[in-house]
Amino acid sequence: MAIGFFKNYRVYMLTTVAYMGSLLFGYDTGVMSSVLSLKSFKTDFGLPLATTGYASKTNAHISQNVVSLLTAGVMESSRFKDWGRRHEGPIWIMTETKEKKKRKQPNPPADFLGLPATWPEALTAGCFFGAIFASVANDKLGRKRSLLGFTVVFLVGAVIQVASLHHISQVYVGRFVAGLGIGGMSSITPIYVAENCPPEVRGRITGLFQEFLVIGSTFAYWLNYGVSLHLKPSTSQWRIPVNIRSEFLVGIQIVPGGLLFLGLIFLKESPRWLVKQGRYEEATASLAYMRREPIDDPEVMKEIADIRAAVEEELNLTEGVTWKEVLIPGNRYRFAVAFTIFLCQQFSGTNSIGYYAPQIFQTIGVSKTNASLFATGVYGTVKVCATGLFLIIGIDKLGRRWSLLGGAAWMMVMMFIIGGVLRDHPPTNVNTVSPASIAMVVMIYLYVIGYSASWGPIPWVYVSEIFPTRLRSYGVGLAAATQWLFNFAVTYMTPSAINHIGWRIFLMFGIFCAANFVFVWFFIKETKGRTLEDMEILFGTVEADVRAADVERMLHKGAMQEDRFEMAAPAEKKVAPAQETPIRDVPATEEKTVS
Repeated sequence: MAIGFFKNYRVYMLTTVAYMGSLLFGYDTGVMSSVLSLKSFKTDFGLPLATTGYASKTNAHISQNVVSLLTAGVMESSRFKDWGRRHEGPIWIMTETKEKKKRKQPNPPADFLGLPATWPEALTAGCFFGAIFASVANDKLGRKRSLLGFTVVFLVGAVIQVASLHHISQVYVGRFVAGLGIGGMSSITPIYVAENCPPEVRGRITGLFQEFLVIGSTFAYWLNYGVSLHLKPSTSQWRIPVNIRSEFLVGIQIVPGGLLFLGLIFLKESPRWLVKQGRYEEATASLAYMRREPIDDPEVMKEIADIRAAVEEELNLTEGVTWKEVLIPGNRYRFAVAFTIFLCQQFSGTNSIGYYAPQIFQTIGVSKTNASLFATGVYGTVKVCATGLFLIIGIDKLGRRWSLLGGAAWMMVMMFIIGGVLRDHPPTNVNTVSPASIAMVVMIYLYVIGYSASWGPIPWVYVSEIFPTRLRSYGVGLAAATQWLFNFAVTYMTPSAINHIGWRIFLMFGIFCAANFVFVWFFIKETKGRTLEDMEILFGTVEADVRAADVERMLHKGAMQEDRFEMAAPAEKKVAPAQETPIRDVPATEEKTVS
């Protein structure tokens, strides 16, 4: 019998296909952080050229709009439209025409709020609503068909952008549509993967959502570093990564999006959703395929009986009415936990560093643009390695609860150290990197190791496994929408916070990490090694002895159905000749029935 990876290789294949959307969003977040620090970008848009992070209020104001609009929605500015009409088009095209060479096109006002209107500012508006819409589609249409649908939505958005020919309104529409697709994927894929995973490796495999995301962002970090290193400061310098994202990469994104669509065609539907729909034979076949076992394997039959018992208990408890299930104390508790765990994740400080890493490094003394971009690339690489290592050896051994507790404590200490060092040893010479700045960079790397081994992958794993089958799509949809909402809030406030409170922002995030520790200590239950159906026992909606009796009843019912089928088969063979009655002898009323 195959063991280890080879035993579950079909689950890994499903995961690789399903998590393509996470990689694409990771690139979007990574590319934005680095472009903002390029001197050429600041020059083209008339921004202060200071290399001290967000010492400039203008840079802070512009940066928070560039990044948060990625996670918020469309914010068109009448000032931008008026400015664009007066100066023959938006500055974002930056086309080197003969006319432009003769007469330099003026820059927009430095305090312009709509500056980043050329970028995918509608993406996460779409992501937020996509996560909500996916909850309903996921429940009604199933995991596979819903994911296929949102993949098509994403591809349509990508095509709209590629065909935009620099029409800003078309870019808006394309980014919003693509965001609907990505948001829907973020709500569906953790469920789809978790429902197909065996419990002993569910944390590792479901947590690959985070690994794919950080691979995408790290690729963007190093791309921007290469552009900064090998191209002279010019409009082309920042346009290369931006165009890769908004035109060329959008075209490239069609490739993994297309592979995702084609790959999904050959995957099977979630066995748990099929059981919920009463399609037991299909569910058994799907589960046996993923486990690489025959359909009559005792373990497969036991797992199917467990799933059927859980779904039947949910129906009996609420008489089939879904909204009543939400009001049950154990389910209310889980919805509250799903909302809060992502609120805690976003306020741990990771997205502030992830989106604004070069500016953060400049703030603590790594002032040269190339140096800050290199430090950012290393930051991303550390994140990829730490996440992968934790998923391989940590998450299914240490468990969810203790990993979250240890991560919160570790991140809290790192944030307090960074804040204290920055307060006592602020960077003064932009031409050199002081020992204090080196120490703070190391602390940031140590911080992200702690995050990658806890609050990065675990929230996605946890919310995808704690809900009952009938509510899982709604619970994860709420969690994904919460993630997008507070992602916007944190990324919007970070530049202004650095500008106004300086080193205290690290103290603030340290305090949030301490609050995260308290939340986990009192409210997070350990789910390591449990089946998805065991969560009902863990959260108190079903007693263990009742579940055991229900499983035995389902196993007995399945055995009786098989016996009846075996007994009926030879009987049908015996009576078959006697049924050869000519049609003309059948009464008219019966003839209609036969037809």
